[in-house]
Amino acid sequence: MSTPRYSTSFAQRLSIIVIALSSLLFLVGMAVVACTGRHLITQEATQSAANLLEATIKDVEKELCAVEVATANAAWLVKEHGNDQEYLYRITRQLVDSNDHIVGSAIAFVPDYFPGKHYFAPYTWIDEETGKRKRTQLGSGTYDYFYMDWFQVPRLTGKPSWSEPYYDENGGEQWVATYSRPLRDADGQVYAVITADISLAWLSTKFGSIQPYPGAYTNLVSRSGTYVCAPFSSWLEGDTIFSQAAEMHDPTVTQDLRHMVVDRKRGVFSFSEAGVEYFSVYGPLCNGWSAAIICPYREVLRSAMEMTAVLLAAGLAGLLGIFLLCRAAVTRETRPLSAFSESARAIASGNFDTPLPRISTRDEIAQLRDSFDYMQASLKQYMADLERTTAGKQRLESELSIAHDIQMNMLPTDFPPPGPVDLYAGMTPAREVGGDLYDFTIRGHHLYFAIGDVSGKGVSAALIMAITRSALRLVGSTRTTLDNVVAKINRCIAEYDSSGMFVTLLTGHLDLQTLELEYCNAGHNPPVVIPAAGQPHFLPLIPNLVVGAMDDFPFRMQRIQLQPGDSLLLYTDGVTEAEAPAQDQYGEARLLNWAHHLPADASARQAVESLTADLHAFTCGNEQNDDITIMAIRLRPQGSQA
Repeated sequence: MSTPRYSTSFAQRLSIIVIALSSLLFLVGMAVVACTGRHLITQEATQSAANLLEATIKDVEKELCAVEVATANAAWLVKEHGNDQEYLYRITRQLVDSNDHIVGSAIAFVPDYFPGKHYFAPYTWIDEETGKRKRTQLGSGTYDYFYMDWFQVPRLTGKPSWSEPYYDENGGEQWVATYSRPLRDADGQVYAVITADISLAWLSTKFGSIQPYPGAYTNLVSRSGTYVCAPFSSWLEGDTIFSQAAEMHDPTVTQDLRHMVVDRKRGVFSFSEAGVEYFSVYGPLCNGWSAAIICPYREVLRSAMEMTAVLLAAGLAGLLGIFLLCRAAVTRETRPLSAFSESARAIASGNFDTPLPRISTRDEIAQLRDSFDYMQASLKQYMADLERTTAGKQRLESELSIAHDIQMNMLPTDFPPPGPVDLYAGMTPAREVGGDLYDFTIRGHHLYFAIGDVSGKGVSAALIMAITRSALRLVGSTRTTLDNVVAKINRCIAEYDSSGMFVTLLTGHLDLQTLELEYCNAGHNPPVVIPAAGQPHFLPLIPNLVVGAMDDFPFRMQRIQLQPGDSLLLYTDGVTEAEAPAQDQYGEARLLNWAHHLPADASARQAVESLTADLHAFTCGNEQNDDITIMAIRLRPQGSQA
């Protein structure tokens, strides 16, 4: 016998289990460390970005405040020299020169303030390309500053304000935001607006320098959400922070932006864009604007991820080392098991004297060796007993096989050829031998038949079946009436059977010329009558007692007239009591339903085979719990040839 080969040994499997549990604990620990580290790093990064933004906001607010103060000082000079038009240019020039962040200044008067001049707005600015100071008069038919926000808002509200960012086409030709301050006359009416333009390039540089992490960027938006500074110049051309948020289809982001721009609050929120996760810290400026720093999480967590990768690699290397050491130790400790395995194979092949390995330790391996020793001795004794038992069983099986053949040979199989009557029968025992029986004989134009079922199964039922069948042949040959035949068989069985077994029996006599049927029932199942015209039904029976129960019971005989083409189906209770896997019995209703669908031209053999097939389909291969015997008798239809 060849030694089987296995893909993995016990030592390998045990080592794999140890390393699997170690890996699980390692991974759980790594997950806890990663989650905790992510939370702490994110929290620290958020606080760091918020501090950096707050410092930048304060620095920018200081510069914006200086612009507002310089503009207020210049407003006083306008009131003093408002009628000197040339001096007004000087005031704007001084305002531009006084602050490095002011790139332009204008003093715009209301319509027709100066006689003959509908527009008058002296303007001084620094050319972005040359760096030189220039001046001009802004008002004209193509540049109606009366409708500009930087002029209208302070004139209507009477309060200083910062404008939305815009590109100064007819002025400095650059992106600017304008601080406007209204000037009032003695009556309190606004007659002019003095402005100071700051370059968005300066603000972009200021906020753009804030980059706590690679990929981070800063936004500065006005009161309406319009970008003052943005990482992309295209964002300055009409987009607002709210229109971009609407494209993200995330109402939470829109709500956070309202807190930032409209409510002018400080805070933090997270969002996802193009598959990248970001967090944003934001805060307000003193002039109504709001600034925000946007940082990608992956850059914030990059160092943590790198450290996690290093720890994971080190952990995997450690687990591999544990696996190798564990495998070596387990292999050494389980080496006796391999010797036991070889001994077990030899014992399994029949060599019960195979020597067992010696064990010097006092542990479970030693206990296993003692168990093998006991098993070896037990197997020797068992095999000796088995040989004796097997020989006896083989003799019994041989005898049962012979009994089965004898019993089946007792049942008639010389069925009559097609003629006045068509007859066929079959018996399937639940065991090697059974207690069912059937018999028939034709004498002239008389058909005698019988079907019976002995209580119980096996050898005892088969013996009673043989006695009943022999008595039936012996008594039936006396040409007496059926009730006398059954009564004599009843006395015979009751006299010689002291085990309390009984027989259900139905005998019949059919006159093949008159088609009159005489029958006597002794507690047997009612046969099914399948008329040539009409519905199948059970044959009416007198409830006579079973055979063998009472030796002097008065059995009564019955008569019925059959018609050409009628069929008679006799069966034992193994048919109606056949069980499906769900323990549902076949029953009489299914038997009548089967008879209803039986083809009218079906032969007796076809009827028996059809019912047998229907029983097999119903039981779905479930074990047969009783003998099954079926006999079909079909009369020749009217006008058919014998």
